[in-house]
Amino acid sequence: MFGRIVPRAVAAAALLAACSDDALVSPAAVAGSYVLTTVSGQPVPAAGVVSGVIALDATGAASRRVQYGTPAAPGALAVATGTFVARDDSLVLNLTALGANPPAAVRWAAAREGRALTLRLRDPGDGRDVVEVYRRQ
Repeated sequence: MFGRIVPRAVAAAALLAACSDDALVSPAAVAGSYVLTTVSGQPVPAAGVVSGVIALDATGAASRRVQYGTPAAPGALAVATGTFVARDDSLVLNLTALGANPPAAVRWAAAREGRALTLRLRDPGDGRDVVEVYRRQ
């Protein structure tokens, strides 16, 4: 029975993907370094963030590095690596946060508009949304 369900589920997923208005985009088309410019509307460095970068390569590999603290006293460096999938107006990052013990899998959706990526994250401290805007260099 399981043998019949899996091919049908794969076929259904392929059909849904083919019908999507938001077409897949080649990783090479969005590859590059995206530098963190604002956090929740404040220019970086601000809001406890010194700097950040999302690196996307043509093979679909991705990384996100964010330096917390202040310019005078940098704090923790958050590093996550993994893969990404790009669509016309969005990007999904499937990353592993390397500083967590054990390493934690995260999946973040980012809006793509021109040379910008907008990532909306949940602040673990207070649960509010944190909006990070990255610009392609």
